[in-house]
Amino acid sequence: MDLLSGDAYRTAAALMETHGAAGARRIAQRRANDFLDARDFEASARWKAVLDAVRELAHEAPPPGRRPN
Repeated sequence: MDLLSGDAYRTAAALMETHGAAGARRIAQRRANDFLDARDFEASARWKAVLDAVRELAHEAPPPGRRPN
């Protein structure tokens, strides 16, 4: 991840604590998509970093075509 990785991991951990791994994944993906639809590419990238952090914290493999962090 990038400069914001600490924030991404903290956000991911908080989402997972509240919503579980699957819920955190759904929320992060939805937020990333919503910001992408709004053409806010920086915010979308931040939420994609949160999604990657959720996957890593949940020990999940990245989707096909994405490199692991």
